[in-house]
Amino acid sequence: MAAPPNILLIILDALREDVLGDALEVPGRCFRAPVCIAGAPWTLPSCTSIVTGAPAARHGRYWWTSDRRVPSLVASLPESYHKVGFVNNNMLREGSGIDEGFDSWSYHHDHEEPFREALRQIKRAKRGRPLFLLLHSNMSHDYYLPPAAKIHTQVFPEDEEPRVLNQRVISWKNTTPAERAAVPRTYEACARRLVDRVRSVLDAVRQRDDFVTAITADHGEGLDYERGRVHHGGRLHQDLLHVPLYFDLPSSLSEGGWLAETLADRPFSGTDILPTLFSLAGHPGDAHVDVPDDAGAGAMRVLVAEDRRYLYFQDRFRLNLHGRYKNMSRQERERNEAITDELVEPPCIRAFVRYPDKLTVTALHVQANGGTHTEIRRRLLDLGTQLSGSPALALQGNRLLAFACHDLAADPAEDHNLLADAVTWPEALLGSWADSATMPGDEGEMDLVPLLDSCDLVGVTGS
Repeated sequence: MAAPPNILLIILDALREDVLGDALEVPGRCFRAPVCIAGAPWTLPSCTSIVTGAPAARHGRYWWTSDRRVPSLVASLPESYHKVGFVNNNMLREGSGIDEGFDSWSYHHDHEEPFREALRQIKRAKRGRPLFLLLHSNMSHDYYLPPAAKIHTQVFPEDEEPRVLNQRVISWKNTTPAERAAVPRTYEACARRLVDRVRSVLDAVRQRDDFVTAITADHGEGLDYERGRVHHGGRLHQDLLHVPLYFDLPSSLSEGGWLAETLADRPFSGTDILPTLFSLAGHPGDAHVDVPDDAGAGAMRVLVAEDRRYLYFQDRFRLNLHGRYKNMSRQERERNEAITDELVEPPCIRAFVRYPDKLTVTALHVQANGGTHTEIRRRLLDLGTQLSGSPALALQGNRLLAFACHDLAADPAEDHNLLADAVTWPEALLGSWADSATMPGDEGEMDLVPLLDSCDLVGVTGS
């Protein structure tokens, strides 16, 4: 019997899909997914979706103190596997839940150390005991910190050394036009350095030719100051959700045709990555990813992403629930506390992607605090007008719902809410999404039809 292949999962933190592109693709060996949607727009919930195979709405892991409702898929691998993880983001250190099922797990602050440790493990892997290796890097994520300036000058020696954003990264507040122009360049330099390190790992596994490998990102990064789309978390635009995904196969594996077909016909989610890897390695378990019967079945998949910790407003202020106010000024902390005190529960932002159609819904639930109906309505509408874009608003008691629909093929930047064109926006919304989307309401998860029936329908902001 042939020995089971080793398995490698590489997660590149905050790496945009449009930066990596087809940089790793090798015909017949390394296959690229045209569409992969992250489960969440920041590290902890997205990585939890990757290791559990469950959407964020189901696993519920948005901060360390929240219970995770779904077990890790790593534990489903045969006990014969030696399971090792090296991570580069403090959010993923031991105790994060991402480490569940691993024999060994270590966090490294230095960007180079996870790659060095991974290469050692790859070299030492023995056929008698297959290896499952998770390698995570924060190199692209940390483009805003002082060490990134050195990387910038090393990769682009013709450029002047930039002044990095540092604590200004959340809103790009108090930045000059020159600084803002340099940010994407510094990010690109960090991404190029990261891709070089990934290639060194791929060279090692290809030389051994007994690894099944996936390379992906947990989320992207916002670099568009003018649109108010900076940093990550708290919004669900495609610059954060559309992430790279590659599968690299050993020559002994005859699954290339199946995989290429699946990637071409089926939009992928972060929840699909481990089930696909395990299936390719001969361990499908309960989470086997089947090739769709026809292209239409795959194309009509609805992929869901969600955040319940952060929320960006149109002025680039990012609300942070259950946080330590990292990178916030005193004024921003005061605003954060004021809004947080008003909320009954964390905000919920949920995106539904049925490419090329996309629906994004934001829900805010405020305290009544003895206020009159008119006072609560005024406060909800005030919050609604602060949301990014021009959403259609609906009110359900002391809950605000904001809806935006986009055609990603015609409007990849998501600049125009299609509901603004509709004579009656609820009819346009339900015509496309009645059977495909749910949101939390006063009675728990609700389909859109009963949800809108229970709402006071307001209109599209800015129209």
